[in-house]
Amino acid sequence: MRRREGNGPSERVVEQRVRNRVIEYLELTSSLAAQADYEKSVPIAYVPYEVINQWEDQLPRDLTRSLNQTCTRRRNWNH
Repeated sequence: MRRREGNGPSERVVEQRVRNRVIEYLELTSSLAAQADYEKSVPIAYVPYEVINQWEDQLPRDLTRSLNQTCTRRRNWNH
């Protein structure tokens, strides 16, 4: 298992944490009940905007960029 510099978590642990955040995000975006619960716990937030903004807030920029590039390539393959 590869290690990051210093005594930080291994690369695998970091990848698992990112995967878990993606799963949590997808669960929130796919569930109106979860969004309603979120709205109750954070009444100041406008949930539709919050859900959209969480994608960029919770994921590393390089992962978001990589996913965008993959989607663009796939769209180009289909045309």
